[in-house]
Amino acid sequence: MNRATIHRDTLQANQAGFLRYLQQRDKLALLPQVLALAAEQLPQHQERIPLLQLRRFYDQVAALTGDPLFGMENTRCIELDQLPMLTTLRLALDQAGIQRPPLALTLRLLARYLQIITEVVRCTVIPGNASLRLQLHPFHPDAVSLHQIEGTTTGILRIVEAFNDVQPRAIYLPHARDAEQSAYLASIWGAPVHAGSDRCELYFQLPPATPSAPLETLLPPLQKLLDESFPERSLLERCQHLLATSLGLGEPRRDTLAAALGISVSTLQRRLSEAGTSFGVELEQVRKQQAQLLLQRNSLSTRDAAFLLGFQSSSQFFKAFKQWFDQTPAEYRARRQPS
Repeated sequence: MNRATIHRDTLQANQAGFLRYLQQRDKLALLPQVLALAAEQLPQHQERIPLLQLRRFYDQVAALTGDPLFGMENTRCIELDQLPMLTTLRLALDQAGIQRPPLALTLRLLARYLQIITEVVRCTVIPGNASLRLQLHPFHPDAVSLHQIEGTTTGILRIVEAFNDVQPRAIYLPHARDAEQSAYLASIWGAPVHAGSDRCELYFQLPPATPSAPLETLLPPLQKLLDESFPERSLLERCQHLLATSLGLGEPRRDTLAAALGISVSTLQRRLSEAGTSFGVELEQVRKQQAQLLLQRNSLSTRDAAFLLGFQSSSQFFKAFKQWFDQTPAEYRARRQPS
């Protein structure tokens, strides 16, 4: 039995876009039918929506509108700031003091975020010779419609354009589209579309010598700024600062932290041992402290907190939080609400 799901936040953003979609096309008369479909097919009080139910819903809505490109058009109608990915990625970058991320970092953050928010696709970033490929692999092809694939592709491209102001050089779709539809998608996405391909992929070209290992290239400038601003800080304090600021960029590693500090991994481990601690202990402590701070922000979902703490899934964060505080994130937050 297929138990794949998608987070309700994504559905709600799509619904906001759909209302705008109907308004722009003078099709508001369809709204009662769509609301009836949603009430009939989608669970109303669950955080996550089963993919098979969502696929049936989207396919029926697309049939109602008569729009063969419904998934792409609906995502285009979502206000950029309402895309769940955008707000959380901005938080991760702000936390690290990064205003203009390299494309490689944007794509890696998108891939990791999609892993947490949805089970529609898994994304893989493949660096090449002056190129980057973002491949989308449906977890359950039978539970994902072409409207969801094209909607996800549109959302990714809008966020890449917002952060990096670049367009792909080619887009490959695993499903068929006729020549007219492919040409229209290409005009919206800004790149030739190869439908009926053996893969789903966004292909980007990069200027020569563009770095593709973001943490290794971004942490040293952070450390240099820290050295200049607070030269009296100890190595342990510097480690804690770098861990706290880089969590949202991905899973911190010993070698990355050592490189940022300008020392070898063995020296880092020895110095931390002399201070009575270790990399693992400090990483867990920083995550624990940051988790408490993030959950004080009522507008931030536990899914977003998991992303900003460098976890690979919401369940991974849930398990760690339960071990730290002997309660779930929701229970922790509820107990700190004013009575």
